[in-house]
Amino acid sequence: MTPAEFAQHAEQIAGPRWRTALGPMIGKGRTQVWEYASGRRPVPATVEKLMRQLAKLKLAKRTPPR
Repeated sequence: MTPAEFAQHAEQIAGPRWRTALGPMIGKGRTQVWEYASGRRPVPATVEKLMRQLAKLKLAKRTPPR
């Protein structure tokens, strides 16, 4: 997952204040979230998988039923 993808998913999951809100949602600290978003540290596969699943759930909740 690229830093841009990480940031996109993070905002989708946690909203505009994702830099603060995302850490507890994925079991990581604020510093780690910043490092993933800046590209200083690669996003672990487990975090990537979790974020993709959380993003899917967020999209599913936003889609109105037919």
